[in-house]
Amino acid sequence: MGNEDRLKDDQRMTKRGTQVIDGNVLEWLSSQNLSGMRGKWIVAYKMKIVGKADTLKGAMKQAHLPPDSVPFVLQVPVDENLTV
Repeated sequence: MGNEDRLKDDQRMTKRGTQVIDGNVLEWLSSQNLSGMRGKWIVAYKMKIVGKADTLKGAMKQAHLPPDSVPFVLQVPVDENLTV
């Protein structure tokens, strides 16, 4: 699968829903060690990382989320500065 196909899959996955990001989620996420996940997509739900993969589609599939749930998703930066 090429990068263009992955981007299309990732764009489709963002249609699941949106939510206002609670400061607690960002605070919690900034306390997590994400260094082993650089460049990966992560899915967080109820203050747990429930999925991680090279694509958003893969991370969402791994997460096994309940129907109608709206998780927090992020592609972890590749550079040394992992500030969220």
